[in-house]
Amino acid sequence: MEMDFTDVLARSQGLNASVLGRSQIPRLERQLDQIDQESRRVLSSKSGAAGVAGESAVRLLAEYGFETDKLERSLQSVALLDRLEPYESFDETNIDAFVRHEHEMLILGAMEENRERVLRESREADALAMDSDWELKKKELLALKRPQAIVEEPPTEKSSSIFFASPFRVAPQPRSASSSARRARVDVLYSEVVKSILQSRRTPSTRRFKVANEFEKITVEEKRGFQVEECFRVLKGIAHEDSNSASLAEGTPSSTEMAITGVLRYLCGLFLEKKLRGAIAAAPLVARRGGDPSILGDVRAYLNVIFERGIPHILEGGPTVNGLPLWPQIYYLMRCGFPDAAADLAEQAKEQIEGEGGLFHHYIRQYVNSGDSRTVPSGSLGKLVQEYTVLVRRGSDPFRRVCYVLIARMDASGDDTMSLVEDDYHLLFNSIEDYLWLRLSLVREDSSASGASSNTGKRLLLKKVQEEVLSFGSAHFDPKGDRSFQYVHVLLLSCQYKAALEYMSRSSSADLSDTAHLALAMYYYGLVEAGEAPLDEKESPRLDTLPELIWRYVKEFSRPYPREAAMYMFVFRDSILRHSLLRMLMLDTGEYDAIVGSTKPDAQGKGALDELWQYSGEPLEAKNLLIASAAEAAENNGDRDAALALYSLCGEEERVTSILLHVLSAQLLGPNNDGKRKILRRAEDHKRTVQNSSGIIRDAKLERSFSTLLSLYKFFNLKEDGKFSQAWETIKQLNILPTRDDQLIQKAVEWKDGSRDLNEDVTDRIGDILVAAMECLAEMYSSERRRSRAQGGAEVRAEIKAYARVLVNFAGILQLPSDVSAKTIRIEVLMS
Repeated sequence: MEMDFTDVLARSQGLNASVLGRSQIPRLERQLDQIDQESRRVLSSKSGAAGVAGESAVRLLAEYGFETDKLERSLQSVALLDRLEPYESFDETNIDAFVRHEHEMLILGAMEENRERVLRESREADALAMDSDWELKKKELLALKRPQAIVEEPPTEKSSSIFFASPFRVAPQPRSASSSARRARVDVLYSEVVKSILQSRRTPSTRRFKVANEFEKITVEEKRGFQVEECFRVLKGIAHEDSNSASLAEGTPSSTEMAITGVLRYLCGLFLEKKLRGAIAAAPLVARRGGDPSILGDVRAYLNVIFERGIPHILEGGPTVNGLPLWPQIYYLMRCGFPDAAADLAEQAKEQIEGEGGLFHHYIRQYVNSGDSRTVPSGSLGKLVQEYTVLVRRGSDPFRRVCYVLIARMDASGDDTMSLVEDDYHLLFNSIEDYLWLRLSLVREDSSASGASSNTGKRLLLKKVQEEVLSFGSAHFDPKGDRSFQYVHVLLLSCQYKAALEYMSRSSSADLSDTAHLALAMYYYGLVEAGEAPLDEKESPRLDTLPELIWRYVKEFSRPYPREAAMYMFVFRDSILRHSLLRMLMLDTGEYDAIVGSTKPDAQGKGALDELWQYSGEPLEAKNLLIASAAEAAENNGDRDAALALYSLCGEEERVTSILLHVLSAQLLGPNNDGKRKILRRAEDHKRTVQNSSGIIRDAKLERSFSTLLSLYKFFNLKEDGKFSQAWETIKQLNILPTRDDQLIQKAVEWKDGSRDLNEDVTDRIGDILVAAMECLAEMYSSERRRSRAQGGAEVRAEIKAYARVLVNFAGILQLPSDVSAKTIRIEVLMS
């Protein structure tokens, strides 16, 4: 219907005339260079107008009594600083104030830089998110507008090489700004499955936990990519999670035959759903599916699609069923995993098959009746081979050749009796899934099966198929290094689990979350080993591929979420490896309270080990040994704080006392800095803990040494503060030095033969203690001598000199180093 816009034009012209005073809208017919010139002219006129406006402003200010020249000079006289002034002014010679000001300026500068960086990154992330969402919406709109066919037509050109098409039809989705939030959500979902793995060990059930299925649900819901989804689906097939039979138990690897059966079931289902039914859905009018609910109805509809332009001449003249060639129907029934339906169809067309001189309907029935062995008896196998050589191999029908080869289950490559024609591969097996389905269908590992003994030399072993896949290399399937899961998928299809694990662990393009949990699923079913941890717990373990991969993954969130990280360590069944990883986790994160909690009977806080230890199958005593070994490793590595924290958490108070004693002894004469004050506070807190818990330290010598060393710290602090009399009274109360001549022999024997009450951390300091005590006596003597000039005090000075003489003699008896004896003698001489 034509539309008349005359009325709209008239109203527009009237509106234009009322606003602009014109009756017509001028037409602008100019070139780009003319428009540029006009634009520059308008710009220059605007600048001139600005100048005129400036003159008007000057006149207006003059009318109100403002002199613009004075205002300009006043503004120019204002000094603008190029840096911030300090809050408190300071002299130019005040170095401390200057350094403090510079430190504050650095902090402010760093804050400003971070603010600008965060704003810039947030804007970029927001732009990326909008672009990503827009691209995603465009794809959804295009998909709704025109559905794409999943399958392509078989190529018509001939080639002698096998073309390995990409098994994945969906490109990876672009990363958006919210990818970190999505990753966090995926990690949470994955961790819930890992938790269920541990719980399944404690709750025996007739239905085994299906790990790969649970992981695959997450990849689908969170859109982790088609490649990742298919890898988990392959594992589902290998573990028989999607079959009526029982799935694999944890840690029980499947046999080769069982794994191949699972892969074949997966490949058949993939072909049926993605390719065959996908082609039917893409062209329903051509497929003419009808109401037949059987698989045969799907196969015939698919043949209608691929034979849309007519039946190829190579299939003309052969047997037909319901107007379609027989052999393609039989082949696609077997390709979809329905050999029994193929046998029924062959039986239905047996007159036509026998008319060609064959007995295929008889052979395939024997093949189906053999069950899982999928073999033909030796007598029939010989006839089948002869029939293939004489009648089938030189024929024009590729579907018929493949059907015979599938039933014979002999190596179809090379110049052997049951080999295929090169064009057969290009026509029917032009993708890696189709090719591997053919090769795995022919694999026969068990030579004891009926019909196999006479043809063991022509058996196709899985090892040969694996070598074929490896010969292509990763560059064939992942040429740019950005589709690592595509090659992993191929390796899983050929049952090369260790190679798949190593490749995806090395790949930089594979998402670490998906990689780690795919590896865990393989480990759960015993398809890959975790390796062995070193028996030497004092050194950092050299991890094998799987535990190293899991460690890299959990390390990303181990500090904020140490409990979840510890949960992954309990997936490993080997206790030595599990202990090594838990030790690494404790020492790397430093979150001892969250991981360990406390093993003391009266402890309130529970750690991750308290909650997860039930899944280890080990006694509780092993947990204490684990924590103690982590503390010992930290102590050997020089991490004193970690060792103290871990020993304290596991109730090893004697080891805490020993470490503190050693550190206190080393810092006894050190400067009175923050580190020394910190360790002293830690020691005093520990002393109160020991005093409140009687019997917690069984070694009385260690306990007395610790208490004595703390008193010595008090002695030295009093000495440093100039309180020499109090310091001397403190050392007297310790009763570790002689104060009378009759005590010399007793004290000397105790110190020379090794103190019965003190260990070496205290006894090694006897020289320093003697010198410090002599210095206190010297200061006390000087003080008394100055005081005696007014008040006397000869008796006090004599007593001090007597103490000093005893200490000098004591140093001589102990045969201390010469410098110690020399110092004590020199101090005594100064008193005289």
